[in-house]
Amino acid sequence: MKTKQYLSILTSFGLLSGLILLLNSCHQKDPLAFNEEYLIHVDSIAMPAQLVSGQTLSVAFYGMIGPDGCSAFSRFIVEQKPMGFRLKLVGKRRVGPEVVCPMNVPMLDGKTLDLMVSDTGKITVEVINPGIDQVLTGITEIVTP
Repeated sequence: MKTKQYLSILTSFGLLSGLILLLNSCHQKDPLAFNEEYLIHVDSIAMPAQLVSGQTLSVAFYGMIGPDGCSAFSRFIVEQKPMGFRLKLVGKRRVGPEVVCPMNVPMLDGKTLDLMVSDTGKITVEVINPGIDQVLTGITEIVTP
């Protein structure tokens, strides 16, 4: 009876060890892989037409982040200008000779950025897209409370 239990325990241990080794071999890191950053192309933005001074201006972004699952949103670059903002959306992409990317296409899907506005008047939001003169513009009227 003890021999059967011993064999059962050894078999279970062997199967578990083999499974762990198999799973770890599937997730080996490519030593030559790295992340590269790029400018995301924004198709459109959504923001309120009017806002009260002192409120947060929430800008929603739409577009494709990248061609496959190796692409992801990384960060916003915000440059404040007189009566407005200039924005860039930066993506990161995993690249390398042995990198295999999932087939899903990541989207911005209304990713938002909140900007503080305190002045009154027209605020212009410019989104810089890749390419020459590729600027997407939105305007919000800031009014006094």
